[in-house]
Amino acid sequence: DELLYIAALWREGRMTVVTVPAAPDIAWLHDRMPAILRGQELDNWLSPTAPVELALASLKAVEGLRTRPVTCAINSLANRDPAICQQPAEDAAEPPPPDTADDATASASAAAAQARPPMYS
Repeated sequence: DELLYIAALWREGRMTVVTVPAAPDIAWLHDRMPAILRGQELDNWLSPTAPVELALASLKAVEGLRTRPVTCAINSLANRDPAICQQPAEDAAEPPPPDTADDATASASAAAAQARPPMYS
């Protein structure tokens, strides 16, 4: 397994993930996906001297990604256990309860996310 680098933009303390139309093998899940950068594409995106056209040409769907089921607990910021990234047991009915120490953080993060306007469509 290799790390996935995704294109993003940062301005005034805000970040947005750059998306592209989904690759055919992932389109069943969603019609868009993050622009994944590999090799020279990553260098082009990060280079302050690369021509804009070259950086933009690096933004494309990547095929050959693998998917696997995970528990719905992964959707909560309160769940920070790396085990939630593993494939759930066949009989997993409910996600584990979040740590109570993180409840306030998760609630505040969820409220802030709802208050923000969408950064892309």
